[in-house]
Amino acid sequence: MSFVERPKHGGEVASYVQRYGIPRNAWLDLSTGINPNSYPVADLPVDVWRDLPSEQDGLLEVAQGYYASSSLALVPGSQWMISQLPMCFESLLGNKTKRVLVPANSYREYAYCFSQGGFNLDFYDQIPSDEQLDQCDICVVINPNNPSGYLLPLDQLLQIKAWLSARDACLLVDEAFIDVNPANSMSRFCGMPGLIVLRSFGKFFGLAGLRMGAVVAWPGFLERLSLALGPWAINHPAREIARRALADKTWQNQTRTLLNTQSQRLADLLKQSFDIAPQGCGLFQTLKLDGAIAVHEGLCRQ
Repeated sequence: MSFVERPKHGGEVASYVQRYGIPRNAWLDLSTGINPNSYPVADLPVDVWRDLPSEQDGLLEVAQGYYASSSLALVPGSQWMISQLPMCFESLLGNKTKRVLVPANSYREYAYCFSQGGFNLDFYDQIPSDEQLDQCDICVVINPNNPSGYLLPLDQLLQIKAWLSARDACLLVDEAFIDVNPANSMSRFCGMPGLIVLRSFGKFFGLAGLRMGAVVAWPGFLERLSLALGPWAINHPAREIARRALADKTWQNQTRTLLNTQSQRLADLLKQSFDIAPQGCGLFQTLKLDGAIAVHEGLCRQ
C-alpha cells in the first residue's frame, strides 16, 4: 500500500504578501474558486453568539429545499466530509480490500484521504472506463471538475450509477462548483442507495470561512456519518447565516447571472491574451500553458 502525499491548496495569500512585499488589499486571489461577491452578512442577534446551536432553527428544512432532497446532513465543510469518507465506507463495505476510482487531474484530497485510510486507488482521465467501473467499490466524480471544468451530463452520471449499482458499488459526486448551474445536480436522485453527493456552501455564497457543507445520501450512509458528526457540529452563527442565504432565491438568481457573466468575461480576456480557449465554469477558468509558472510569477509581481 503506497500513500499519496498531502497536496498543497490555494489561498494562504499572506505568504505571498510576505514574499513579494505587496499589501494584502492589493491582491486578487484566483486560487480557490470562491465567489468574490459574497452573500451579505447583516448584523446577527446576540443569541447566536450566546446560545448553543439548535437543530430546530429551520436550517435543515431550508437546506432540503435548496438541495432538492429530504435525505441530507449538514457538515462543517465539504473538506471535513472528505476526511470522514474512509471511516464511513469502512463500516459500509466491511473488511474486504476496497478500491476507489478517482479522477487523475482533480482535487487531490480524495486520493490523499482514501490512501491514508488504507484504500487502493485507481485513476481515470475525464470519464472512467467500463473496465474500471467493474473493478471499483467507490467511484468519485467531481462535477464540474476542478481544475479542468469538465462537466459530465446527468444522463451519463445516471448510467454510471446504474452500472455500479448492479455490483453494489457506490458513486460519490462532488458538486462543490455546481451551484451556478444547479440543474446539473445529482442531489435530487440521492434517495437511491449507493449514491452520495457532496455540496459546498462556501464557494457559491462566497463565505468559505463559515465551514459548512451538505452531504446528500441515502439514510443508511447518513446514519454512519452521524457517528462522526456528534452534537453542535456547525456553529450557531454559521447556521443563522446559512439559513438566510439558502432561503434567499432573489440573491441566488442574481448571483448566478452575475457569475456566469463575469466568468465568460474572464474566459474572453484569457483567450484574447494567450490565444488559447480556457475551460471552466461560473466560479473559475483554467488555462493550460507551457510557461504557466512564469506567468504566475509575473502576475504576483504586479
